[in-house]
Amino acid sequence: MAIPCTLVGNASIQIQLYSLFTSFYIIFIINIDPHTDRIKRRVEIFNEFVILIVGYHLFTFTNFVQDEMKQFEMGYSLVMFISLTFISNITQMVIRNVRKVRQKLRLK
Repeated sequence: MAIPCTLVGNASIQIQLYSLFTSFYIIFIINIDPHTDRIKRRVEIFNEFVILIVGYHLFTFTNFVQDEMKQFEMGYSLVMFISLTFISNITQMVIRNVRKVRQKLRLK
C-alpha cells in the first residue's frame, strides 16, 4: 500500500517494484515450499508467474510504449494470459473435487 501512495506520479517505478516483489515471492515459494501438497505448490508457482507476466504487460499501458495500436494489441495478450490462468485454475479445482467425490463414494 505504501508504494502506490508514495509514488503516485511514477507508474513505471510502481510497476518495476511490483515486478521485483513478485519475483522475490516466486523465489520464496520455490525455495521455502510453504505448501504440503505438490499440486498446490505447482498451481501457486504457475499463478505467480502469470501475475508476473501480467505485471510485464502493465508496462505497455504506460508511456513506455508510445504506439496506441501496440498497447491495444497487448491488451489481447493480457486477456489471453488471464483467461489461461482462469481456465487452468477452474480445471484444477474440478479435477480435485471429482477425485474427492470418488473417494467419498468408495468409502460408503
